[in-house]
Amino acid sequence: MADSKQADTTSYQKTTVVVGKWWVKVVAPIRCDYFGMRNAGTGNVLIRTTDAPKTEYSVLCPGVQDSVTVPFQGKGTRFVTGDVVFYVRSADRTRQTVVVTWVR
Repeated sequence: MADSKQADTTSYQKTTVVVGKWWVKVVAPIRCDYFGMRNAGTGNVLIRTTDAPKTEYSVLCPGVQDSVTVPFQGKGTRFVTGDVVFYVRSADRTRQTVVVTWVR
């Protein structure tokens, strides 16, 4: 993770998240408005935006990428460093990898 000074000036960063049978928080490493996530594993991963139990989730198949690219209309950035942006887990509860690209 970038330190706070670097996080304020960085406009692009990639993080790799390894998931398994438990939901994992994905945290913004920089202030950003956009992000893309790619399933770099061999099995499906599940994505949700809340930690509430029994919430709905989206499925990200192997090799597929999804992104949030809607412009933010407020002051500052959509996500600040340290915000929990989404949660991810392996659908079959085996070890999978998700690569996230964060853009300011």
